[in-house]
Amino acid sequence: MQIHQLNMKFSAQEDRILFRLSTHAKEELRFYLTRRFVKLMLPLVQEQLENLAITDTGSASVTTKKAMFDFHHESALDESNLAKKYIADEQYTLPLGDSPVLLISFGLQAESVDNIVMNFATVDSKGIKFTLNAKLLHSFYHLLLQTIKTAQWELVVAGLHSPQAKNKLN
Repeated sequence: MQIHQLNMKFSAQEDRILFRLSTHAKEELRFYLTRRFVKLMLPLVQEQLENLAITDTGSASVTTKKAMFDFHHESALDESNLAKKYIADEQYTLPLGDSPVLLISFGLQAESVDNIVMNFATVDSKGIKFTLNAKLLHSFYHLLLQTIKTAQWELVVAGLHSPQAKNKLN
């Protein structure tokens, strides 16, 4: 499955994040992410991004590791076209149905140096698996953080990208 676009939007009515993913094969997958699900998923995504960014820093200081993470994150976002609006094409097929599917479990696995496999399971035991390159994983993370902020869920962001790390290092 080749990913074309990612989109996240907070649904206040559902108190969930609507995550939409479109493919180059003209498919759209729609998922609901609960606050609890995001709280469990966020540290795994952060850890994977940190591992991608600091593989060759060895025993470097936290300041150096943070600088490397920030550099990789900003570079990936600069290469992404996050300003482009998500195109909800009426021609898309909806393999999971018209309604968003509730996700209940999540896993990440490094496929190669730059490719990460995301595994999701739905409430009705369907498994969804797709591969993100480092740039797409950074974009996914960025969209997730923005949507968490919009939702006012006040989840704690830990690790090198946390506000606490920024304050400690500046």
